[in-house]
Amino acid sequence: MSILEIKGLKKSFGGLEVLHGIDITVQDGEVVSIIGRSGSGKTTILRCATLLEDITEGSVSFLGKCAVRSEGGKLIKASGNELRDIKSSFSLVFQSFNLFPHRSILENITDAPIRVNHRPKGEAYEKARELLRKMGLEEKERAYPCELSGGQCQRVAIARALAMDPRILFFDEPTSALDPELTAEVLRVIKSLAKAGITMVIVTHEMQFAKEISNRVLFMDRGVIALEGAPDQVFSSEHPRMKEFLSGYGS
Repeated sequence: MSILEIKGLKKSFGGLEVLHGIDITVQDGEVVSIIGRSGSGKTTILRCATLLEDITEGSVSFLGKCAVRSEGGKLIKASGNELRDIKSSFSLVFQSFNLFPHRSILENITDAPIRVNHRPKGEAYEKARELLRKMGLEEKERAYPCELSGGQCQRVAIARALAMDPRILFFDEPTSALDPELTAEVLRVIKSLAKAGITMVIVTHEMQFAKEISNRVLFMDRGVIALEGAPDQVFSSEHPRMKEFLSGYGS
C-alpha cells in the first residue's frame, strides 16, 4: 500500500525554482534514502512533504488522502478533521533535535500525544517510558536536553516522533550535527526501526548507511531526481554527476 505519493512537485522561492517536477511514491514498510549535494533540493522535498512549506505546483498525498494539490494556479489544501488525520500519519525528525529546552525528556515526548492526539496522560507516559527503554535512555526521563549528549538528544527526538504512532517517519540529515561516535549510536537506532518494518524517508549524507538500510535510493541533482533505484544500482551507476558526487566521499 502507498503511504506517501508526491506527484509533479515544483517549489519556487521568489523567482527561483528549486524543485522541477518531483515524483515519489513510498510503500508501506519501505525505507527510501535521498542523497545529493547541498542545495540539490533534498530538505526542500521533506519540508514540502511534511507541509512545512507550501508547494508551488503538484500534489502530496498520504494513505490515499490528498493533503495539498495545485489547480488553476491555486493551492487546494485538506482542511479540518481530514488535515488533522493526514498530519497524524507522519512525523519528522529534525537534524537539530528541536527539543523544548525548558521541559524534561518525558515532557518533551508526551507533549504532542497529550495535546494533539488527546491521549490520556497515564497512557502517554507509559508509551514514552517504553520508547525511552528502547532508546537506552530509561534513566533520563527527568533530565533536561542540556544535560544530554547530542546523540542522546537525537534519540529522544526519535522517541518523540514515534510517540505519535506515525505511519511514516521522515529524517532530515539526523546525524549532521553529531560527531562520528554519536552518529554511530543514532544510526544503530534507525537501523533497528528499519528492521521493525517502520516506513521511513531519510535525507542523509551517510553513504554507507544509505547503502545498508535502503530499499531505494534517490539521487537529487539540481532540483530533479537524477537517479532512482536499489542501492547497488545507484551507487554503481556510471551517471557522471553521481560519480562526481561519490568521489567527494572517497567511494
